Amino acid sequence: MIFYGCTATPEKNNSVSIEASLDTNQVTIGDVIHLTVEVRAISNQRLLFSDLNVEHPIEIREKSIIKEENKIQFQIVIWDTGSYMIPGYSIGISHVQDSTLDFSLETSPLEITVVSTLTGDLQSTIKPIKEPVPIVYPTPWPRIVQWSFFIFTILILL
Repeated sequence: MIFYGCTATPEKNNSVSIEASLDTNQVTIGDVIHLTVEVRAISNQRLLFSDLNVEHPIEIREKSIIKEENKIQFQIVIWDTGSYMIPGYSIGISHVQDSTLDFSLETSPLEITVVSTLTGDLQSTIKPIKEPVPIVYPTPWPRIVQWSFFIFTILILL
């Protein structure tokens, strides 16, 4: 799945493009998804990477910037079933000489479907709840011997 999108004046970004891709668009709960955002045809400009803002149950596990390849990679995990949209990611582009923002590029949102790890036929595999296991406390023999000796000593002294 590849999406292109940009927001800037046409004369400044004719040769610059941004690409966002997911390694998969259907996962199970807790699977790691790799999102890669790459900027192409950058020359004599600096990239300003922003944060990817996501909401629960989507979680960003890791973010790594690869400056040599003009890309950023995210490891994303989702903790609930359903269909989710990863919001568009914005990258600012500025000149190397000064830090003023020249223009920015933004990707389109990406959709991910999260399915359950359980199968549809659960009746045959679900077992009844077991009773609680009683807690067996060990007998504190050293403490009993110590108190017995103490009481025996007190009785002898009286």
